[in-house]
Amino acid sequence: MTRLGLPDPETLSLAAQVAQLITVRASGFLFDHQRRYPQWELNRADLRHCVEDMGIGGVNL
Repeated sequence: MTRLGLPDPETLSLAAQVAQLITVRASGFLFDHQRRYPQWELNRADLRHCVEDMGIGGVNL
């Protein structure tokens, strides 16, 4: 672990390293039906999967 509590990139798998390079767009609304640009924004379940399971690098609100 580094001083910031983040894993050392050298210890991550290639898939995890690539996931860290990805950011996705989200509107910040709580409910899926409130999304203003559904064609560009992930629904709640997909966003949760990207963050928790895939370990993407960030979310743009």
